[in-house]
Formats: sequence, C-alpha cells, structure tokens
Amino acid sequence: MLLGHSSGMPPSSRLNMAKNQNDKSVLAYRVIVTLVIILGVGGFAVVYWSSHRPAPVTAVADPKFSALAECLTGAGAKMYGTSWCPHCKKQKEEFGAAFAKVAYVECADEANPRVQAPACAEAGITGYPTWLFADGSKLEGDQSFAALAKKAGCPWTE
Repeated sequence: MLLGHSSGMPPSSRLNMAKNQNDKSVLAYRVIVTLVIILGVGGFAVVYWSSHRPAPVTAVADPKFSALAECLTGAGAKMYGTSWCPHCKKQKEEFGAAFAKVAYVECADEANPRVQAPACAEAGITGYPTWLFADGSKLEGDQSFAALAKKAGCPWTE
C-alpha cells in the first residue's frame, strides 16, 4: 500500500473532499468578513447619527413669545390643531418653549387620528391650525405673531 492511500479512496475523491472542505472554509471566512463589515458600518452609522442630531430645543422660553402666549391665553384665544398637521407643527415651533403657555386643543382623536375630537367638531373647526377668539371669530392657517396679537388685542412689536 502506498503512503497516503490507506483510506482506500482514490486520490481524486480525496482531492474533491479536500476541495469541499476548503470551499466551506472560504465560505465561512467570507461570511465572517461580511458580518464584520456590516456591523462595523452599522456601528459607525449609529455613532455618527447619534452625534449629529440637531440641538434640542431649550426649555427656556423667549420672554417676548412668552408674553404673547400669556396675553393670547388671557384674552381667550385658543389654537386648535393636530399632531399630524405640518402647519400646526410650524406654528408651535415658532413659539418655541412659550407654546406651553398657549391654550391648545388637540383635534386628532387619540384612538384614531383621522377622526376629529368632539371638542373641535363642537367648535366648528374645519382646518388646522385654527385660532378661535373669545368673540367667536377665527383665524385659519399659519398666522403671524402680529396678526394673532392684533386680533386678540395683545401688544407686539417685530
């Protein structure tokens, strides 16, 4: 018997078996390298995006906007809007932290945001945002601070 031929397998079968094992090793290596690359890129992305978030809005309200918000609320003005409305979001962001002092009514029903809350239907709200004033008049859509102040009789200078 020749050295290396003790298994009883022909040399071509042993060669194929060695090739299959080598192919499996190469495949396993490629899978591991691919996973390392994916995890590395994913990890980098998480670190990058978490460090490049916009600065959070500070909780300190601009005194000018706070005064207007307090005056509007004191004059009986209310803003009716929804959480999904981009114009409402813009109006809220313009007030910044002072928006917490605005009388606000959420018109999106909690259970189904496509359904109008009863308080808004009763007030006759048909679009968002809508500002309702003590005299029953309304301003619909995005409003400037000057327009809100004038309608409610609040002081305002640009």
